[in-house]
Amino acid sequence: MSAAGANGKPQFLFFAIREISRLAACAGETTAVPATLASIKTWRSPVLLIHGDDDRNVPFSETVHLVEALRNQGVEFEQLIFPDEIHDFLRHEDWLRAYRASADFLDRHLKK
Repeated sequence: MSAAGANGKPQFLFFAIREISRLAACAGETTAVPATLASIKTWRSPVLLIHGDDDRNVPFSETVHLVEALRNQGVEFEQLIFPDEIHDFLRHEDWLRAYRASADFLDRHLKK
């Protein structure tokens, strides 16, 4: 199974937010934040957040709220924020940084 989508760009980086958005839509919510924040009390695993701060699909404020909730819950997290980047990263160097951060994060946390 390929990690690339129909446009050849990787989709695994966006799986979590898309799944959260899908669950929120099923619950009749217009944003993923309420569904995510409502379930965060059960989160224990480390989280890697990657987001462009000019994302027009998922407001950057959602990541800010999620970070605050993760801190309050005591969940370990890392974040990689790309200034002036959109939802489907435009700059090649940002894709590479996201790939490397994801691989590093998974290596560190799955080998425990």
